[in-house]
Amino acid sequence: INNLGFYLHSIDLSELYHSMLSYAFTKEKDTKEMLIEFTRGFIYHYLLDRTIHPYVFYNTGFPYKNKKYNLGHGFFEGSLDTAIMTKKNCKVSNYRAIKANKKYVMACSIMLAKVANDLMQKEVLKEDTYYKAYKDFRLVRLVLDSKYGVKKAIFNKFFDDEPINTICQPHRIKDG
Repeated sequence: INNLGFYLHSIDLSELYHSMLSYAFTKEKDTKEMLIEFTRGFIYHYLLDRTIHPYVFYNTGFPYKNKKYNLGHGFFEGSLDTAIMTKKNCKVSNYRAIKANKKYVMACSIMLAKVANDLMQKEVLKEDTYYKAYKDFRLVRLVLDSKYGVKKAIFNKFFDDEPINTICQPHRIKDG
C-alpha cells in the first residue's frame, strides 16, 4: 500500500479517480453507490491531506531533517483529528468511526487492487490487501483507543519517541 501511496503523489490523480469511478459504474446498485462514496472519500482525503500538509510540515519539520519527523507528523495529524472532533463535540471513538461492512470493505479492496495494478501496469496490490490493512488498522485502533487519555499518558511517559505513541490518541483534548 505504501508503494501505491508514493505512486499517487507522482501522477495526475484524475486518471485514478476516473478509473475508480469507471470501475464503480460496472457494479450493481448498492455496491456501485458504496464504491462511488468510497471514491468521493478518497478524493476528499487526498485534497485535505494535500492542503493541510504545509501546515503540518511547518509545525513538525520536513522529512529527513530530523529523525523524529515521522513521529511528530503522525502525532500532529492525530491531534488535529482529535481537536476537530472535540470542537464538533463528536463523541465517537476512532475505532468506532472506521467500522464498516465487511462486504463493502472487500469490494473497495478489490477495486483498489484492480485500479492500482492497471495504472501501475504490474501487480502492486492483491485483491485482499486493502481489506487486510483495514482489519489491522481497526485492531490497532481498538488496542490503542484512549477514551479518557490514560493510555496516552502512559505512552507519553514510556514510549515518547516511539512510533506507537503517535497512533494512541485520546477522544478529546483540552483547549489551550
